[in-house]
Amino acid sequence: MLKHFKITMLTGTSAALGILTFFKNEIYIYIQQTGTVPYFVGGFAGCSVTTLLFVIYIKRLEKKYWELKSRYCRTDYEILKAEYVYKFDDNDHRKQYQNISIKIKALKDGVPKYYAKYAWTGKGTQFAPKLLSPGQTIGNVYTGDPWTTYEVHFEELKKGEEIEIQLEFEFYDAGDSFRPVFYRNISQEIGDLTLRLIFSKKRLPKPNSMKKEIIDFIAPNPQTDMRGLLPLDPFTHEILWNTPKPTLNTIYKIYWDWPDND
Repeated sequence: MLKHFKITMLTGTSAALGILTFFKNEIYIYIQQTGTVPYFVGGFAGCSVTTLLFVIYIKRLEKKYWELKSRYCRTDYEILKAEYVYKFDDNDHRKQYQNISIKIKALKDGVPKYYAKYAWTGKGTQFAPKLLSPGQTIGNVYTGDPWTTYEVHFEELKKGEEIEIQLEFEFYDAGDSFRPVFYRNISQEIGDLTLRLIFSKKRLPKPNSMKKEIIDFIAPNPQTDMRGLLPLDPFTHEILWNTPKPTLNTIYKIYWDWPDND
């Protein structure tokens, strides 16, 4: 959009200067006869200053755009597969865990880290993440509201080299306010996505309340592209949703209802 606007401004300015050059003799005779030199000079100067200010403004917007693109678009690696497992403890549903397994592939030489973020909706304690995969370290962990961010550092990858990252997160929802929803924002292409929920035996969802939903968050107003029911395994008390090549710029969400007597 910025590119098109800049082209339009430059094209318009060039056209105006071209017309001015082509009809310069006629314009000179006209302003001499009418005595409008000050007005003409003032108008031309005003237009020139306005055009200059527009160019400066567009340049600043363009710089900001590329800064944001560089900051938020992770283009130095691709995610081959991602599995997110959220588990409620059998004896105390307020005690919760999330295990993450990510496999990435370097798109260039010298890739040193993996960056991610998550949002926890409970009220209580978020314990420090544990790294389960060897030869890696966690750095720059920042716990915020709502987002917690972290980085996994490893020996620099060469182009085409793959690595698997495994983490465990522990939470204690003392306020018992965890929202009955589990989702991932697909802001980067993923080869294969798995969402898995394991419920406490002492607190299962209301029957037939487990649903899946895909939401397009790029549209002017977020809209649902797909909705459906999800089955709960009667033996393992889990929900599993696997999606090869999930759609970019969407939210893959699982949600449910707790029993009325909770």
